[in-house]
Amino acid sequence: MAPGRGDPELCEKVVDSVSLRSNCFEDVATHNLDPAICDRMELPAYCIMNLAKKMRNSSVCERMKDEGYRDDCYKEMLRLTKDKSLCGKIVRWFEWEHEQQDLCKDSG
Repeated sequence: MAPGRGDPELCEKVVDSVSLRSNCFEDVATHNLDPAICDRMELPAYCIMNLAKKMRNSSVCERMKDEGYRDDCYKEMLRLTKDKSLCGKIVRWFEWEHEQQDLCKDSG
């Protein structure tokens, strides 16, 4: 956890390790329940997905710029929440994703 727990500015001071800096931002984003903090990372996708799961809020997935990561986020939220309204937001399925696809089969 970042010193000061909720202050992303302290994460900006971590310059010697991208990994430590990213972990700092993710910890602060999780503590504050603020997905905008994830955007300050080089690779924000996993931070955003983890926060969406923690908050049980699929709208957080919309922050994903990459369609593949966004689909993964929606699929994970579908698995966790069984919210069939997410089915229409998922662009691509893989053949091994039977569990989530089965949840969508009887959704209009």
